[in-house]
Amino acid sequence: MRPPLLLHRPRLLRRLRRDGRGTAIMEFALTAPVFLLLLMGIFDYCWQLYTQQILYGAMGDAGRAATLQVAAAPAAEGEEEEGEASEGEGEGESEGEGSTPAKPTGIDMATLDEMVRTRVKQVMPNATVEFTRRSYQDFAGVGKREPLRDDNGNGQHDDGECFEDINGNGVWDADQGVDGSGGADDIVLYTATVSFSRVLPVWKMLGQSQHTELRASTVLRNQPYATRAEREIVRCEA
Repeated sequence: MRPPLLLHRPRLLRRLRRDGRGTAIMEFALTAPVFLLLLMGIFDYCWQLYTQQILYGAMGDAGRAATLQVAAAPAAEGEEEEGEASEGEGEGESEGEGSTPAKPTGIDMATLDEMVRTRVKQVMPNATVEFTRRSYQDFAGVGKREPLRDDNGNGQHDDGECFEDINGNGVWDADQGVDGSGGADDIVLYTATVSFSRVLPVWKMLGQSQHTELRASTVLRNQPYATRAEREIVRCEA
């Protein structure tokens, strides 16, 4: 005589095969991790995109403020005070002789930096905001290399090839700009770099770095507060 369990095994298997209770829990357990990861990725990307737009807007406002001299007032006041002091001391003539240090650009760069930094930190408080500036003689030269007679067509300066030393440093450069804010009437490429850790640990879960950077640039033009000092242009002999 067979045991009762063996007698009822086919019926039990059929019941288990036909029973649909609990399948929703199993399906959710399989799809929930993927869905949550995708959802967090969307949230993280949207937050990063929002920060990028805030950075773009802040850089645009900084460029307009510089153009309209909104940020130039502190620098202009400082120049007037310096001019009065030098006139009272009788040193005006000595300042105009020989080589003199570069004059202020008329744009208060510290004010522009703080303006951008404040806007970014409103949405990303733990972010690090850094700024770089490169000055050019005109808009057409921004980010461009110094003109070169490239005899062999390799895109680089080789011995014996002539070039125009626009930035006056004595060597050929792939970027004709000069680090810093430049002088009167110069064009300044103003760049902000925002470094921060992502809000959600999505990338860490995927084995990627949580750290990321955002960049935005704008082009400013210094006020023509003085006669522009043209940089020396050296052309080699053919």
